Amino acid sequence: MNTMIDKQENMNFGPTQADITHAIKQADLKYAELTEKLKTLPVKGKGTLQMVEERAEAAVDKHFLVRGYYPMTQTLKRGPIDRMYYKVKDGKPIFYNIDVKGINPNANYKPAFKPRVDKKFLVRDKAVNRIVAIEYNGTIKFIPGYLDNYKNLKDKYIDIID
Repeated sequence: MNTMIDKQENMNFGPTQADITHAIKQADLKYAELTEKLKTLPVKGKGTLQMVEERAEAAVDKHFLVRGYYPMTQTLKRGPIDRMYYKVKDGKPIFYNIDVKGINPNANYKPAFKPRVDKKFLVRDKAVNRIVAIEYNGTIKFIPGYLDNYKNLKDKYIDIID
């Protein structure tokens, strides 16, 4: 029997409110700054793809911070996930492995919010439980990143509300 766990009444762990407030403010500033920069650039201009991805990461960070998750960043350039978020709720860890994708706010079409299928990595993506977060002008949709097709998407979106 673990007496440390028995003595703890609250088994929920996440960042402090002060850390969350500061990180949300930073994410909002980064999102606004990148949005302003992107307004002046062509949709497929040099460097826009990286700015669109950073903007999407800021939006997804905010989404998880508001819900009390710790964000962790991938350090390698080409990996299956960009961010990992975790917290402990009722003594159980909750993890999300997120691959963040962004759509340029200047895009002249209505996005379908679906990732490209890469059948070469389906086994790996299923093993790491990869979730793709697609962000467009403040709207974020989460979908499993290990599907072999993305038809009938309404049934496949994931709600991350806890």
